[in-house]
Amino acid sequence: MVRMSDLVRGVAREKPAEPAAKAVPAEAPPPPPSRPAPPRAVEPPPRPVAPPRPVEPPRAAAPVASVDDLEPEPASIEPPAESAEPLFAELQLFLARVRELMRTGDAFPWSELEQLSDRCVASLAAGGDLFWVANNAAAPAGGVDYLAFHQARVAVLSIATGACVGYERPRQVQLGMTGCLIDVGLWQLPEGLMRRLDALSADEQTLYRSHPQLSVEWIRRWAP
Repeated sequence: MVRMSDLVRGVAREKPAEPAAKAVPAEAPPPPPSRPAPPRAVEPPPRPVAPPRPVEPPRAAAPVASVDDLEPEPASIEPPAESAEPLFAELQLFLARVRELMRTGDAFPWSELEQLSDRCVASLAAGGDLFWVANNAAAPAGGVDYLAFHQARVAVLSIATGACVGYERPRQVQLGMTGCLIDVGLWQLPEGLMRRLDALSADEQTLYRSHPQLSVEWIRRWAP
């Protein structure tokens, strides 16, 4: 404390300096926790050693057959291709008989038609003669029913088309049978209508356009 008298006299007592605080040493950080030692890898037991394989004795070589001992394979003999013109004529005669069946009402010979169609398939597979005979632009000879000629031609062309697109033989036979009967309904129309060379009247055109339905009705009658 400073007294007033000391101030007047110019004597001031200085406050003794406080002793410096002692520095407290900082505490050292705790040591990191010790990590456990990794476990030791367990070594697998040693694999048993397989015993050596026994050595097989050499096999005796099979005897090699000589050329003289080999038997020649029998050569496949293909039947000669059927002549195209007689086959196409037979097909037309069969279809002319179909017209008579429509008049008499007898049973339809489906097996005979199937055999004829199969022979046409075989003929076309052997060569193209039947195709060109059926595709001849000349009119049929006298005495041949034109509708029979027309349907025989459609049958052959249908088989050839089926072969070109890759149909199997049974399906080609079915195409041929279908072509043979595609226009049988035309035989139900008046003959004068089929021979007309000039334009048909409206009623005649309606009658002519009914032949597909007539064909379907007849095929259903003949169905086995």
